[in-house]
Amino acid sequence: MKKLLVKIFFFVVITCTLLFDYRIVQFRDNKILVANFDKKVTWNEVYDVLGDARSAEIYRKPYKMNRGQENYEYYVIFYTSSNLYNIKASEIDLDRVENMLRVEQVEMVEVSPVDLWFYGLLYVMVIVFPIMRKVE
Repeated sequence: MKKLLVKIFFFVVITCTLLFDYRIVQFRDNKILVANFDKKVTWNEVYDVLGDARSAEIYRKPYKMNRGQENYEYYVIFYTSSNLYNIKASEIDLDRVENMLRVEQVEMVEVSPVDLWFYGLLYVMVIVFPIMRKVE
């Protein structure tokens, strides 16, 4: 029973770390913000959000998918007073956003989360490897 509880504890810790590392959940101003993935349909709606942006971050997509014609290589994260937006962006979109943020005097910071394969390896280690073996 102890072994199962320890594994569950590690599983929850790894999952929470992954969510915070990829900016899906964040603590800002004593609030828990959950990412609002691509709820904005057009870039004009995104530009409306940029006026309220308090800070912005960017990171390269953790994996490459060759589905469809979309060539989004980045995630742009905007923090407003009450929300968090994770938006897919291409190089051209990124240049536009940087210019808009420069006008608003908001600095865009580049972050580099840990690769997803590392979190997968941690999950496998927690699930497969035994913890606290009894020695007879």
